[in-house]
Amino acid sequence: MVYDLYSELKVAEKIEPRCIIGTVCFNQKNNRFYDFNYEKRIDEHLFRVNEIISSGTLSPVKIAGAYKLDNNLFIDYVDSEWCWRLRSNGIGIYLTTKTYLNHQLGSGIIDLKFLKLPHCTPVRAYYITRNIIILSFRKYTPQRWKIKAYFKLITRLFLFPILFKPRREYLRNMLKGISDGLKQK
Repeated sequence: MVYDLYSELKVAEKIEPRCIIGTVCFNQKNNRFYDFNYEKRIDEHLFRVNEIISSGTLSPVKIAGAYKLDNNLFIDYVDSEWCWRLRSNGIGIYLTTKTYLNHQLGSGIIDLKFLKLPHCTPVRAYYITRNIIILSFRKYTPQRWKIKAYFKLITRLFLFPILFKPRREYLRNMLKGISDGLKQK
């Protein structure tokens, strides 16, 4: 895995000297690779993307040392925020399909036909909600992401307390997430 990431990073650095590289993620639960959106296909295995998961990422020491993950976000959207901040500072984000990382998001997916939402615990619902609010105030957060995130947030706010128990705990945690997010806590 590391050798493949390193060799692909060297290819990417010829295009964009300041860059990082990550790998595609594989969900063992459903035996499928996660979809990813790419900005530009470089070759059969290498893509320029907007964001990657930080697990399984290879980053030059100068970049890793200068741009740390925002641990204040704790768990949700940490990877996305990091990539958006890197991109806003002129650092390219690349992904290779030559290797993969086993990874699972949340506790499963709720498919509502018009929208897919990851199911999570009430505590996780707090962090997702809080972090959406916090990130919506950051200049480098993509506008398109903000719109989609708010749509999903409103949907979760109404559906999670209806679909999942403990209902009150979901609602209470999400409302606290909104409050803390607005306070940037």
